[in-house]
Amino acid sequence: MWWVKEYLARQGLSTEALLPLPLQLRREIERLPETVANVPSEQSVREIVAGLNRRVVEYMLHPGQLPIPV
Repeated sequence: MWWVKEYLARQGLSTEALLPLPLQLRREIERLPETVANVPSEQSVREIVAGLNRRVVEYMLHPGQLPIPV
């Protein structure tokens, strides 16, 4: 997969898209304080957090997913 990583680097894309969904969600949760630090309103912060929570719930509701805690 080295060639995929090099291609993504040349295109200026993140390799995070190659991670399994639960790891993507975990990273997004870890970066949440940085993400909302400069958001101008409480309502916008609530919308960002609600969207993340919705994606976590959707992941958890699908049976047969990898047993990776989010």
